[in-house]
Amino acid sequence: MNILLVGSYEQSEVLTGPQKFAKRLFQQLQSSHSVTFITYFQDGTKYSRWSKIFGHEIIEQYNQSQVIRCGLLPFVLLLLIRPFVIVHIVTFERFALLAALLRSMKRYTLVYTCHGVIAFEYRQFYQHLPKRIKMTGQWIEKKLFQYADTVAFVSALEMRSAQAEGYHAVRYTIMHNGVDEIFYSSERNIVSENHFSLVFVGNIHKKEKGFSFFVEALKSYKKEIEVTIVSVEKIEQVFPSNIHLSFVRPMDAGSLAKLFQKHDLYISASAYDSFSITAAEAMASGAVPIVTSTTGIAELISHGINGFIIEYGDSGQLCNIISMLQNNRILLNELSKNTQTTSAHHTWMHVAQEYDRMYQCLLQD
Repeated sequence: MNILLVGSYEQSEVLTGPQKFAKRLFQQLQSSHSVTFITYFQDGTKYSRWSKIFGHEIIEQYNQSQVIRCGLLPFVLLLLIRPFVIVHIVTFERFALLAALLRSMKRYTLVYTCHGVIAFEYRQFYQHLPKRIKMTGQWIEKKLFQYADTVAFVSALEMRSAQAEGYHAVRYTIMHNGVDEIFYSSERNIVSENHFSLVFVGNIHKKEKGFSFFVEALKSYKKEIEVTIVSVEKIEQVFPSNIHLSFVRPMDAGSLAKLFQKHDLYISASAYDSFSITAAEAMASGAVPIVTSTTGIAELISHGINGFIIEYGDSGQLCNIISMLQNNRILLNELSKNTQTTSAHHTWMHVAQEYDRMYQCLLQD
């Protein structure tokens, strides 16, 4: 099968959720199909206008598959000349609109994976952006929904957000994200029974990540606890002496797996998160998740069985759950095992197999 993936591709292993999905899907599919990944000259300060229009460079090659960074004109030519049967927009990118608009000329099957509803996110968290940027982004998003043969949402939460915005697709499905194998192979490395720790991952300055809510809960917590924050920046705040706080920068999967091994709990305090791959990775490592009901991965959590679901902003509820688990190591260990069991069927290999089956079904219709 000749497949084209379109979106953001990063050679680094420090990736956002959508970037990790895009890269892992390519890595899995290219083992059994001829796959081309097209990415764009995104960084306006690094690449010239000439590159953005005419540029073309192969940045990775795997047998019959390759990753190409190209400008708009080579992208159009590739779409028109190459015999792609599946074109899959794997992350929201403005240049990907060309794949939607040319679909009627080439008759390929178009798939769009939605990691976040732009209209919703602009309204809730990015009101400061210029009106022109927001209007353009929303118009492109509507076109992707309009022309896609199937829209794959990463969670039912995300699907409901799209429906609330009035977006409708010909078909839609829910495809949860996956987890790198290294998280499953990691062994728990808790220092001692008396040691209790939790980890928070996310950009602390992004409103939707809920860091202010998390800090409010921490400041009211009375017991000794170690807290690790994984973020590109740190904050200078005074915390009570019982809160032993440390900041580390985002890291690759291997380093993150080792970090999760050492922590009892993973906290997602998000006001909104369409899925949360890091929560899934923490679960695979055995860190018990406490997530808000506005986090997509809550769909995989049974409250009190393999984690906990709280309401965004309820710092009392968060503190009570942390305290209960700190007092009951037996329960904590049981929950830890349950989280790993839940994650067992969410490898990237399983995700790619689900997409492969979806492609086959679409081509048969």
